[in-house]
Amino acid sequence: MDLITDVDHRLDALAREPTPMLVAEFSRGDSAVLILIVRGEESSVVLTRRSKNLRTDPGFVAFPGGKIEPGETFEDAARTP
Repeated sequence: MDLITDVDHRLDALAREPTPMLVAEFSRGDSAVLILIVRGEESSVVLTRRSKNLRTDPGFVAFPGGKIEPGETFEDAARTP
């Protein structure tokens, strides 16, 4: 099954029974993000705005997440505010 089909199947399952799940995991760098889809009459996605004091990408709108610290899992880092 390709990645897009897998994600579609998992999102369909989430729509039927909302439970936290890892949709996809990529080994690309040392950070993780959370894509939180809020479903209701109108679906929405939760985003954050990066601090204007950061060295990289200050003020950018982004998915919640963060750097993977020693001992953390992808899921732990994705939940980091």
